[in-house]
Amino acid sequence: MQLVIDGYGKKLSRQENAFIIFSKEGRQKLSPAKIKSIVLTQGTMLTTDAIVLAVESGIDIQVTGPAGDTVGRLWSHRFGSISTIRKGQLMFAEGPQRLPWVIEVLRTRFRQQKHFLKRLIPDRPGKKAMLEKACDQLEDVLISLEELSIDTPEVEDGTLRGWEGKASRVYFQALSRIVPEIYAFNKRSRRPALDVFNCVLNYLYGILYGRVENALIRAGLDPYVGLFHRDDYNRPVFVFDVIERYRIWAEEVLLHLCFRKALDEDMFSRKNEGYWLEREGRQLVIFAMNEHLNEVTQHHNKRRSRLFHIQEDAHAFAQKMLYEGQ
Repeated sequence: MQLVIDGYGKKLSRQENAFIIFSKEGRQKLSPAKIKSIVLTQGTMLTTDAIVLAVESGIDIQVTGPAGDTVGRLWSHRFGSISTIRKGQLMFAEGPQRLPWVIEVLRTRFRQQKHFLKRLIPDRPGKKAMLEKACDQLEDVLISLEELSIDTPEVEDGTLRGWEGKASRVYFQALSRIVPEIYAFNKRSRRPALDVFNCVLNYLYGILYGRVENALIRAGLDPYVGLFHRDDYNRPVFVFDVIERYRIWAEEVLLHLCFRKALDEDMFSRKNEGYWLEREGRQLVIFAMNEHLNEVTQHHNKRRSRLFHIQEDAHAFAQKMLYEGQ
């Protein structure tokens, strides 16, 4: 499980070979054998003894910011894999296989967006025409990718980013027209989120970023060697590449919360011209996302949790990079 320490004043410590959580409600003892990762939000405390126990147990510690994004990580100073994998990743990033990989990632993302909108049609007959039009527009983008020849010199990342931007606008405009009015939004906004919908979506993406980065590190891959998103100082751009396959899970969770009208006004605060989740809202969103990630689904002929599929995909790519680096 993922252990989330949330709430000002909460403290994670160690007693012999167990973690101890101290809070106003009392103390709770947990075995490290049951924990795969630890997340600390703002205002919480961590002892060095707990850090050592986490490192000894192979548990990743993630520190998150107010938007749910990872601002720091603690793990063993030793790499858990052979450096040949990272050498292969660098070669792959500069080689001819990079572009087909990027195109397939984008195809996967656009297909997921289209299928998600299609699934929403039966229960919303009044929005059928709008949703079908959005699906047709996404299909047009998919056809453009299918017809693409990777051998032509005009195929550049900028062209692909243009199609990615077009698909994103079509998709989120459709979502904005089917959510309950209290969650309506004009466009995607990130830092800061200008509405409740984007606030929660950014937080859900932040959770997903942390899980994907964790999977890449465990597989021996370098989160900072990207294949599609532009390299930038201290930005894990390969996480941004890989997460495209899984963003749909965050969007499914958010739409479910919206349709249930589970997001109340008092779960948010307004500051710096944006919306931010408060503790009650964070607890709801984290619980909903973790439930979704732990749900068993079919993927590559295996029925496993979504988290397992992320890790398996990372290991599969790492094995490919191991071959590249030899």
